[in-house]
Amino acid sequence: MLVVFESDGENTGDGFMASFESGIRFIARYGHVDKTRPTRFPTGSGNWDYHDNTACLWRVMPEGASSVTLYFTEFETEEGFDFLKIYDLQTQQLIAEYSGSYSPGVPDPVTSPSVKCFLTFNSGTSGTAPGWESLLRVGPG
Repeated sequence: MLVVFESDGENTGDGFMASFESGIRFIARYGHVDKTRPTRFPTGSGNWDYHDNTACLWRVMPEGASSVTLYFTEFETEEGFDFLKIYDLQTQQLIAEYSGSYSPGVPDPVTSPSVKCFLTFNSGTSGTAPGWESLLRVGPG
């Protein structure tokens, strides 16, 4: 399945969620990135643990930004089975990978060198956890 989202750059909303059934659960998320305030990036589970066998994707490409940094507020996944990976979108280089818990605390902030990043969260089939949440801070251009 191919889904293409285009924005007119003037109107904003809460974004969207798309899913389809296959051997794994796949969720692609897109949301408006506001350069004036942090944007939340949760695993999407709300008050519950995330689902087993799930793949989530986020693409962050704020226009006119000078920096993009993720600051984690929560992080607890199943160690060695459920992974958050953060890539620099321009170079496609992996810039961070997280799994497990970071108690007490959370992973260090991650800044994308190209001001564009791509996040993937993949969960295994053996268990779940509360997940993760981060704030995306975008510097003005």
